[in-house]
Amino acid sequence: MHFYTVSFWIFWHSESMKSKKSIKWAAILISQIFVFPVVALAQTPTLVYSNSLAAPGESGNGFRIQYGGAMGTGTLPGNLLTLRMTYPHGATVSSIADSLSDTYILGVSTDSGSGGWVTALYYVPGVAAGVKQITITFSSGVTDWHGAVQEYSGVTASTPGDGSCSNHSTTVKCSAAITTTGNNDLIVASAIGLGSGIRGNTMTSVAPGGGFFLDSADTNCSDADEESVQASAGSITPAFAITGNSEVFNIVGMAFKASAGAGTNPTGMYILHEQHLQIGEGSNTQVSYFVSSGNLVVASSDVGSTNSGGNIITIDTCTPSNTWTKRTPSGTDMPQILFIPSAAVSTNLQCTVHSSQPTDTGIIVVYDVVGAASSPEDVDSAGLYASGTALTNLPDITPTAQPGIAFAAENTGTGPSTAVGSGFLWDNTPYTGETDQGQLNNGDGWQHFFYTSTSQIPFSWTQAVSSSTMQAFAIAFKAGNQGAPTTVAVTVSPATDSINVDTTLEFAATVTGSTNTSVAWSTTCGTINSSGLYTAPSTASSCTVTATSIANGADSASANVTVSAGPPPTVVVAISPASGSINVNTTLQFTATVTGSTNSSVTWSANCGTINSNGLYTAPATASSCKVIATSVANAADSASATVVAIAGPPQTVVVTINPRSQSISVNRTLEFTATVTGTTNTSVAWSATCGTINSSGLYTAPSTTSSCTVTATSIANGAYSASASVTVRRRH
Repeated sequence: MHFYTVSFWIFWHSESMKSKKSIKWAAILISQIFVFPVVALAQTPTLVYSNSLAAPGESGNGFRIQYGGAMGTGTLPGNLLTLRMTYPHGATVSSIADSLSDTYILGVSTDSGSGGWVTALYYVPGVAAGVKQITITFSSGVTDWHGAVQEYSGVTASTPGDGSCSNHSTTVKCSAAITTTGNNDLIVASAIGLGSGIRGNTMTSVAPGGGFFLDSADTNCSDADEESVQASAGSITPAFAITGNSEVFNIVGMAFKASAGAGTNPTGMYILHEQHLQIGEGSNTQVSYFVSSGNLVVASSDVGSTNSGGNIITIDTCTPSNTWTKRTPSGTDMPQILFIPSAAVSTNLQCTVHSSQPTDTGIIVVYDVVGAASSPEDVDSAGLYASGTALTNLPDITPTAQPGIAFAAENTGTGPSTAVGSGFLWDNTPYTGETDQGQLNNGDGWQHFFYTSTSQIPFSWTQAVSSSTMQAFAIAFKAGNQGAPTTVAVTVSPATDSINVDTTLEFAATVTGSTNTSVAWSTTCGTINSSGLYTAPSTASSCTVTATSIANGADSASANVTVSAGPPPTVVVAISPASGSINVNTTLQFTATVTGSTNSSVTWSANCGTINSNGLYTAPATASSCKVIATSVANAADSASATVVAIAGPPQTVVVTINPRSQSISVNRTLEFTATVTGTTNTSVAWSATCGTINSSGLYTAPSTTSSCTVTATSIANGAYSASASVTVRRRH
């Protein structure tokens, strides 16, 4: 058992926070002793804490990751600490330094080349207790940066690396497998999409590779982290399934050797996952991932509830089903905190985030909490505001029960926030060059505090601009019953089965003795995904499928699968439309349906004209009779074809219109444009802008200086036709 003594100042004032009169401050020094029982348990590799950050979208250096860890004490002794980060090609990492002067070992990296990005994974084996800050310094400022930190127990402290892999490709998968040498290896992997910048490079969805589960995912930055425990030594290839982003992705993966009993697991009420999710600009809704392994999920947003006419944040439509509770104090521009009590756990929890002001950027800091009470909300603070450099009791909160964790967020007019009170855990990542426009922290701030008494908790902040008015809000959540640990039991169904080669079988796992019923799936041959869908290998084999408890990696159950060489499946491919007639140089969309195989993918081809991987056919420039073919990926002997007649029709009169035709917005804000094309079946356009940037969907981002810009939509069918709109870029108010 470890005892930590923390001293901090509590402040109060004699006038209302809303008064413009002089404020008289007084202070008393209070000391508390926090008792955190920390016990090293025998286990296979187990996640202790994960923190995935946002991206600044502006030049910076000296990125200082604040590391509270699972229990607010920094790293726990003997664990593996990993650091994944992405930065521009050509940048040089000068140093990685933490508060205990650890040595960070480069495990694997990949570089997409000139104009691209580097993704690297560093690690510290057998880390000492108490690392609370990690600083990454480059030889000069970098245009953008992204980082994530994970901590694991159950990994050997002596030369733990057991292989690595990497790739940069539109196929988000390592270019070669990792071949491990020992059982129960920890496999970690990270992927990130490579746009012109990291921030705002969106994807629609992400799923981990077979046998892996997510530690974090951000659809607004197209990044994700995954992990798996490989039950038996052998080859494994980390991968992700991405939709809504066809750009090149960097992926890095590494295996670490297991050591039963190594390291330290957290106990009591603690934070397992922390994610900094960006609220996307230009859309009222976005699907976000809230990795949930505990029994309380807290989503803390800095976006002011009445900012620019009222930016109301709501979260709903969750898979699996969860219901969010929202708390917003009365007052102008107050932060918003949402939470799920007794959360239905899922490392792939997906919910829809709604923003009533999509041009108002924001961050949601998500905390996945273990050990909370079933009805965890204890007390909410008032919504308070003040201006100045050092702001104390903003707010304060007095819990009625202990122990617990209190979370606070602030929204200030002009940031950034630069510090919090001693003993409190700052959730920002400050950096040299940070401005109010930087999206790593959005110019605002978050912090939390582990408490073991019902004394008043005084949140305090320091901000860069003393004239800026800050609004702040906090909620205290209480712990559940801290009695003796329960016994976790795992069962797998079916326990035995026989299937043919290259066929599938659905497994289910039941976990009792823990509110965290998630498992990690693995197999000795064949593959199995995170939902328990097993795919047999292509040769006759005897395989073992294992489900390992996420709550306790020492608890698992296995099933035996006998794979027989049965008759090959009958695959049928159908193509739609079966025939078509279009003008030369125009397009026609084809779709293919595959039955008789779990692999429904096809390869498209055409003997004249061209067709892309999505089945979009483009007719040749001369009149022709062409054949379009869809070939099964599962069995290349099975295909279907359609006939297309390309005719030399009369010249097309193409008309392009753009909406809106003119608009005025603030610097660095976004605006959605739409284009309508008539006179051709190909209604696609190419977007361009004389200043600022615009993506292929028409989402325009204003430049950082006042300007008069022109946005143009040009017909893909005929580049001679286009339409333009004017944009006046003004200073931000």
